[in-house]
Amino acid sequence: MNVGQAVTLAIRPERFTLSRIAPAEGTVNTTRAMVRDVGYGGHISSYRLKLGNGRVVSATQSNRLRDEDPITWDEEISITFPSSVVRVLTQ
Repeated sequence: MNVGQAVTLAIRPERFTLSRIAPAEGTVNTTRAMVRDVGYGGHISSYRLKLGNGRVVSATQSNRLRDEDPITWDEEISITFPSSVVRVLTQ
């Protein structure tokens, strides 16, 4: 990898943490997103999230972890992820 080289960050959908509550100030690897689609599939819920830059990412969450008031369409939420789950792709 070279300085200034374009890269793509790859993060598995299940590694995102979704929350209505914004993380503490100074938290890294976090952004806001709008929920554009929700799919329920047994023990997993799948989300399509539109970021502020217009890009759309997918996230999944175990229904066992979901709160009594699940995240749904057209909500603005916070998404976070640990640095250790990021894969840098150069091609």
